[in-house]
Amino acid sequence: MLHRTLTRSLFLIFAAMLFSACDVTVTPSTEQLAEEAKKSMNESPEFKDKGITVKDFTLTPKEGNQYEGHLTTTEANGEFEYKVDVVYEEGKLSWKIVEKLTQ
Repeated sequence: MLHRTLTRSLFLIFAAMLFSACDVTVTPSTEQLAEEAKKSMNESPEFKDKGITVKDFTLTPKEGNQYEGHLTTTEANGEFEYKVDVVYEEGKLSWKIVEKLTQ
């Protein structure tokens, strides 16, 4: 009886340690990250202060937590396209416009 109780206790302790050591971080889908980046851009001072709005934004995974984005904006003097680098790390998303694709 004591042996069985001890065995169960050790099994439960081992199982608890095993599950607590697992990383349960869930990375959002590419579509969810694109929506989050789009919202962040529209709310950023760089866009708001200049009257720039996001018309379309798509993401393509590069490697690991890095993505490449294609951004279409509506601005005072027309529509423009940009290449954007996006990183999702530790639950935080950051983006940077790296190249203007249209003149």
